[in-house]
Amino acid sequence: MDSALPIPDSFEEASLRFREFLRSQGWPDQVQWLTAGTVLFSKKRHYWINSRKIDEGMILARETYQQGVKRGLGIGIEALCQTDSATFAYVFAPTDQDEAQRLLISGLKLSVPLDSPPAKLVVNPLRWWVLHWLHELPIETFPIR
Repeated sequence: MDSALPIPDSFEEASLRFREFLRSQGWPDQVQWLTAGTVLFSKKRHYWINSRKIDEGMILARETYQQGVKRGLGIGIEALCQTDSATFAYVFAPTDQDEAQRLLISGLKLSVPLDSPPAKLVVNPLRWWVLHWLHELPIETFPIR
């Protein structure tokens, strides 16, 4: 499900709109921001989230959002997966007009997958290493930069 809105100047306002959108779609409105290094996924669409690196995601999400505002090409905020209490999401800002058109981004695009893939937080660093070794995919296959 997607929703396109005018782009707010602040990341905080966009986050608030995203949380409202999540509630309307039946997703948890507690948002954790992802980076490529904080999430792994299997071919069976099961997600593992590195709980020790979640704080890094907020910094990247804010920076990506601010870059998108400057470019003026649109910004995507997309939920990737969820646990019972949190939605895991990322921010995407197209680098050029062609990319924005290809991804159907104009304004602020909010989206969640129709099928909610399961996610599990991983606290143990050794378990994360094993999962990383088993399920690492090339970065080109992942939407977060």
